[in-house]
Order: sequence, then C-alpha cells, then structure tokens
Amino acid sequence: MADSEPNADSRDSIPSTYASKLGPQESVDEERDPETVASAIRSGDEKWSNLSADELLVAYRHVIWPLLKDDGKDPETTVPSREWLRAHGHRNLEYALRQYHDTTLTRWCREVVGVTEESSGPDWATEDEATRQQLDRWLSSQQRRDDIGSESTIETKQSRLQAYLRAYAHANGRAALLDPVEDTDDRPRAYDEVTAAYDRLDQTLSDGPSKYQYHTAIGEFYESAVVAGRAAFNPTTGLMDERYGWDSGTDESPSALEPFQIRRLYDAADTPAERLVVVALGGWGLRRGEVAALHREQLVLSDEAGDDGALIEFRERKNGPGTVALLFGEQLVADRLSALTDTWTADTAGYLFPSTRSATGHVSPTTIGNRFAALAERADVRLDSDRPSPKHCRRFWYERYTKVMGEVDEWLQAAADEQGSSSVEVLKQSYVPEERLRELRRERMREELADAFGHL
Repeated sequence: MADSEPNADSRDSIPSTYASKLGPQESVDEERDPETVASAIRSGDEKWSNLSADELLVAYRHVIWPLLKDDGKDPETTVPSREWLRAHGHRNLEYALRQYHDTTLTRWCREVVGVTEESSGPDWATEDEATRQQLDRWLSSQQRRDDIGSESTIETKQSRLQAYLRAYAHANGRAALLDPVEDTDDRPRAYDEVTAAYDRLDQTLSDGPSKYQYHTAIGEFYESAVVAGRAAFNPTTGLMDERYGWDSGTDESPSALEPFQIRRLYDAADTPAERLVVVALGGWGLRRGEVAALHREQLVLSDEAGDDGALIEFRERKNGPGTVALLFGEQLVADRLSALTDTWTADTAGYLFPSTRSATGHVSPTTIGNRFAALAERADVRLDSDRPSPKHCRRFWYERYTKVMGEVDEWLQAAADEQGSSSVEVLKQSYVPEERLRELRRERMREELADAFGHL
C-alpha cells in the first residue's frame, strides 16, 4: 500500500485534523473477531489506523502486550516509546491515535488501557537511544533543582530541546547528539553539525533573547553529558562569540509568564485598554512596539474574515508570522474600536492606542512598557523576585507557537510515512491545503492559550 499512489478520496490519504470527527473508527459496521484483527495487525494486512476505538484496545492487548513481555517489560506499567514501536513494526499505532482518536499514545495508554507508569519521560524527537537516555537524565536533573518551580517551566525547557532535536535532524539527517562529541578528535564534525542545527534555529526562532534561551538549554544538556562522562566536550562553547551573537538581553529573568500570572494581570486591569495590552502581548504574541502602533486597517474581524477567522495582518515584520490569529480577545478589539471612533482626530484615526502628543499618532513602545509595568505592580506579579516586562508576557505566546509548529511538522511527517510520500513537502503540495494546515495550527494554539485566556 505504501508504494501505491494515495487516493485523494480515501480516509487515509488526506490528513484531516488532530481531532478528526469522522475517523475510521466510525466506519466499522460490525464487530470483528479480536484474534482475527490481531492476526491481521501482526501480518501487516491491517493497519492500526483502520481500527475502531474498541478494536484498538483489543488489538493492543493481543499484539503489543506479548511483545512488551518478550522484551522483559511489564505491559501494565509500560508505555512503549516511538522507537520501540518502530523497531517492532507498529509505528502506525501512534499515528492512528493522534490522527483519528484525538489523543497521544501516553494519554491513551493511561486513560484507556489503564497503564500506571512507574516513571515516564517525554517522547524525545530522536530515535538514537543514547541521546534519549541522556536527555532523560538532563531533564531529571532540571526537575530536582531548587530553582525549578513549576511543571510549565520544565515543559518549556523540554520544548526547547525538542526544537533543537528537530533542527538537528533536519540539518544532519538524524539527531544523534552524542556521536560527534565522544572524542575530541571529532571537534570539526561536531562543530559542523551543531552549527547547521543552530542555523536552522536562527531561521525559525524570533528575537535574540528567545534564541539565547534555547542556546542556554542546549548548552546545559551538553554540559550534563560532559559531567556524566558521556561527552568529551561541549560543542556549544564559544558559539555566541564566534558566530551568532544572540543577545541574552538586559533582563536577568527571561522566563515566560505562567498562565495564572497572565490571568492575574488581566483581572487587575482597570480599563479596556489595559486588558487589551495583556491580550495583545500574551494572546497574540505582539511586541510592545507592535502593540503601540496597532491600527484598525491591520484587523480582519470575523464578519470580514469568513472561514479564515479573525486575524491581524502585518505588511512588514522583523520576525514571526505575517498574520496572527485572534483566537482570544476579538470582542475586546471590537469594543475598543467602537469606543474610540468618536475620539479619533485626523492624526490619530485608526490607532487602538492613539496619542495626540505623538507625531506618529499613537503611543510609544515605552508607554506600553510603562503601562505593563504599572499593571504588573498592581497585580503583584513577579518572576524570580523581579517585575516582568512585556517580553515575558509575549514569550508565553511565542513558546507555545514554537511548540505547535513543531507538533504540526511531526504530524505531517507521520502522515507522509503513513502514505508512503517521498517527503513532507510533496504531501503538503498535493494533499494538504494550506488552509487545512492553518486550521490545525489554530486549533492547537487555541488549546495551548486556553489556560491563560480561555475565560474570555
């Protein structure tokens, strides 16, 4: 089947969404014999993605559990890794769960199969076992540190390493991070592979401080490998001075705000303008200068946007997407525009933050920063004992955006593997319209931002 040309009308050929409502699990009219299904899965005559929800559970217990036992693993406490599934010929199981059943392998094993893991780690974006093991050790050490105060912060660090793994694999073919650093004689090779990955990050990440945080996390990982005796040197040492110059910024506390902190800021806002600042930074990912200069001509609200959804358009932007979805806060925008209509002058008309004292017709970025600082003071929001700045609020959005983009890339790769496509690009050009990808990203971003803005 992998060698045949995908049929655009078949249920497997065109990925729908993460949460497909009409997956193959609904196409089974009658219950099939469990052992018949399991036998077909073992032989390759049937795919996991063609099974109903009930058949998945039965087949998992008939097929996967015996294999886990053969490998000396307890099926009742083990969630198989992506590498294990691939090695045993069942990678399609993970794809089927994500594509047709709106869940992940780990969540499904816990909630449906009833697996109670003794200890579980992230599913790292690499098939190299040595790299995965060292990443698990590194993450465990981060979790034990006294200055790591929340699950969200740990997930952020994990997300940065996942992004590096994807960049490394994209640039070098595979993400075996420890191979070129085991011997000092391999320094030239290590430098070439790491800088190729960094070049990829440099293209996909936003501002310098954000990039520097990724560099810090990557450097910590390699340093942990050196300390553990699994690497002879840290290949990231000196990269900032020699090649990239990513600036850590003047802020000594570069972490993103937590969802509860953003909610506290929003609740402490006294005016619609202050609430709009919080949403623009944390919910739309705008820089303070972009917030200050926001103009009604950039806004495409739902009554105009149609199926594309409300969004903000940028003619020119330093970094980041040229359009940003208004997943939350559209009513705030509409109310703001309505309130300002009668107050605009010839110089300030259209600006959401107008100023008659400014030659530009709108407030300055510094004014937005000052308003945010005053709001943070009033809300008593701190990061490591310091008051946060607008970029900490924006980083909440940006880290989730980076995470979602990576997830969609992984999903596309799994879909391409499922269909036997030669590359993700071929799949995108032939079978997955851009509007479908946009829909996927919007759905996942809405989920990621909901903890902070779901009340709007």
